[in-house]
Amino acid sequence: MPSWNASQQKWASIITNVARSRGLPPRAAVIGVATAMQESTLENINHGDLDSLGLFQQRPSQGWGTPAQVTDAVYASNKFYAGLEKIEDWQTKPLTKVAQAVQRSGFPDAYAKWEQSAGELVVKSWGNAVLTTTSGCDPAQNAGSKGTGAWALPVEDSRITTPYKAGGGMWSSGSHTGVDFAVGTGTRVQAVGTGTVVKAGWGGAYGNEVVIKMSDGKYTQYGHLSSIAVSQGQAVTARQQIGVSGATGNVTGPHLHFEARTGPAYGSDISPVDYLRGHGLSL
Repeated sequence: MPSWNASQQKWASIITNVARSRGLPPRAAVIGVATAMQESTLENINHGDLDSLGLFQQRPSQGWGTPAQVTDAVYASNKFYAGLEKIEDWQTKPLTKVAQAVQRSGFPDAYAKWEQSAGELVVKSWGNAVLTTTSGCDPAQNAGSKGTGAWALPVEDSRITTPYKAGGGMWSSGSHTGVDFAVGTGTRVQAVGTGTVVKAGWGGAYGNEVVIKMSDGKYTQYGHLSSIAVSQGQAVTARQQIGVSGATGNVTGPHLHFEARTGPAYGSDISPVDYLRGHGLSL
């Protein structure tokens, strides 16, 4: 993960605060900061390819503004977000596609590599308003076991970045009610065991979520999905795909939020690590 100096962090903070001033969610700030990382390495430069200038390498000749305007970080950030808000469903689309739609870069796939790093800087600036993070500030745990028999991990070959009951103002309850698995947008998400889908749809801060009543009477929840592949009332089995990971709801970047519960609703959480280990899975 790259290290950003004080000057670069200052520019990231400005981009983040402009998003907040426009009433945009943290996801917008992550897209903005990641774009600036790729375009200028978070430096407000006064030169570039052809007449590209500033944090976003915006070109006056293409209508972004005057040279003085596009090298003004607040103006440049506002222009970027104005373009972002015009993109249909930008909140749920992959960062690379959204950033490219605004910037029209010659290297459209390059934005994605900055997503997690941008999320970390946004968390530093945004503070307590951010509910979920993929920053990995807590020691990472490996979650590579695919499991055997009737139970499996919700995603394969991943790791836990934020553990259960991590404290702080980032969560409305005061602590983390599940675990976060580090996966990019588009990763296959699967049921951990046999059960019946009791919810498949929008879950507020959780974004697109699936809740399953398991065969043992407990419930599992899968949040921030970019798409859902099951419907309410559907029976599922272990390893059956239930959706695709994403960054919907209150997030700073793509990941899977996974909970184990005694009931279907928020607030009935139990340790998801203990729950999965109790079914023979290694995390």
